[in-house]
Amino acid sequence: MGIGVFHQIEKNFLEYTLTLKSIHMNLTNIECSIILKKICAILLFTCLILLVISCSRTKIQKEPVIKLNVKTGRLYSPKANVTFADGPYHYSIAGSISDKESFRDSILKNKQIREDGNKTIITGKFYEANIEISQVFRQMGNHIEETITLTNINNDTVNLDDIRFGFIADISDRPDWRLCAVPFRVQLDGSKHDYSTEDLKKGQYKNAGFWKEAVKFCQQKKAFLPGKRRWNTGGWAVR
Repeated sequence: MGIGVFHQIEKNFLEYTLTLKSIHMNLTNIECSIILKKICAILLFTCLILLVISCSRTKIQKEPVIKLNVKTGRLYSPKANVTFADGPYHYSIAGSISDKESFRDSILKNKQIREDGNKTIITGKFYEANIEISQVFRQMGNHIEETITLTNINNDTVNLDDIRFGFIADISDRPDWRLCAVPFRVQLDGSKHDYSTEDLKKGQYKNAGFWKEAVKFCQQKKAFLPGKRRWNTGGWAVR
């Protein structure tokens, strides 16, 4: 009788122990489930933040820093509130056909403008020179890239002595501007290509020294040399 009771107690104890283990496992599963839910919530929140940041960056990148109106020639920065050019784009070429018939052409005829994705394409013709032009402006993120192609449609060789293409800005409306030569601000003779608009209006600018040597070299090579009063550089930075 005593042994039977003992076995019954042992059996009940084992069942109680198993019940406690089962309860412990259930509690553990519940805790794991809660932790997993928290982890999933954190991951979801992080993904949402990354998505918002990505969309914001995309929106910023799509808004160009510099804009161009090819019809008016206006080149400006909405972000900086600066207009770099406000006049019609300037076209001018001069030279000769077969070293005989000279021309100076500053009128672009049959001018056409068309859009193609991020590109604006301008085509036209210089009638006196009988030369066609294709000009492409590409919106490349924070800058505009320009490509100019001239095509000689004469049967003879054309010598181009002077090419002047570029944007126009009225410096009388920009008293605070300074123009710096790019890439060489300091010239060969030590002078600086760095001018205020007042300097430009007074004609107080010059090219690098060694003019006599340059003239002699070009005469020997029969090469064209721009005028001494020309303002020559690869580009200009406004500051």
